[in-house]
Amino acid sequence: MRVLLQIPEGLKKKAEGLVRDLEAKGNEVFLSAEPTWGACDIKVDEAKRLGCEKIVHVGHTKFLDSNFPVEYVELRSDVDVKPAFEKDYKVLSAYKNIGLISSLQFLDTFSAAQNFLEAKGHAVLIGNPANAIAYGNAVPAKAGTSRKYLYPGQVLGCDVTAAQSIDKQVDCFLYIGSGKFHALGALLRTEKPVFCLDVERFTISKLDDKPFLKQKYASIALAKDAKKIGILVSTKIGQKEMQGSAFALKKRIEAKGKEAIVITADDISQDKLLGIGVDAYVFTACPRIVVENRAVFNKPILNVEDLNEALL
Repeated sequence: MRVLLQIPEGLKKKAEGLVRDLEAKGNEVFLSAEPTWGACDIKVDEAKRLGCEKIVHVGHTKFLDSNFPVEYVELRSDVDVKPAFEKDYKVLSAYKNIGLISSLQFLDTFSAAQNFLEAKGHAVLIGNPANAIAYGNAVPAKAGTSRKYLYPGQVLGCDVTAAQSIDKQVDCFLYIGSGKFHALGALLRTEKPVFCLDVERFTISKLDDKPFLKQKYASIALAKDAKKIGILVSTKIGQKEMQGSAFALKKRIEAKGKEAIVITADDISQDKLLGIGVDAYVFTACPRIVVENRAVFNKPILNVEDLNEALL
């Protein structure tokens, strides 16, 4: 069988081993070098052009259906988080009830984290998607199943419903993983402080949303004076929700006396937008991209919810 192997950036060091494993089973393997940011980013067209019969998608859980065969391969880390707790536990000591959240890769660290925290007298909660409250485009889970998450405590860049489901019961959240992408989503969508246990540096620190909020409100203020707005639409298969409604958004902008054009790309970057004569952008795809990457763009860039404020 001919397969297309998709691996996210943070796991590409495992790519060669996965290719060899698939080849040992008699497969012809194309390793895609295109960025893979989530389960929304299934490269069906690429696979078809290459004559593949299946996609092997590594590192994410399924949340959309496809008319093309896709095998989802979960990779879990067995990293030991105890050194981080032993070094920086004091920053958590004042919080009695602590909620655990993580991306798929580090969910298996929950057991060690829970044991450590409970031994220190804390109550540890893990949000269950089956009890989650939907927000935005998220779909409520039923009996442990969902479009966007499969496991208790699992958060995605576009969906932190597992955290929201226990927001009223905890005093803070502890995100276990690398980077701030998923943790920041929880911080902006819940009412509690969020701490990050960095599995690469073995540190625990409080996440600060002030720099991101400062950039947000600066972008909104600048966009109020924009005369031409570019509506950015991703062509990724899992981000279809906004592809059709982009034109309704265009009408809203034009009703305020501004001009608007709809711009499409797979991965949307500043380089691809050079030369397009607009004054600001509205990003309709993954809501987390804008929050972390506003400074990358040379013009104000807003999420759809930011646009509501800019049009007032």
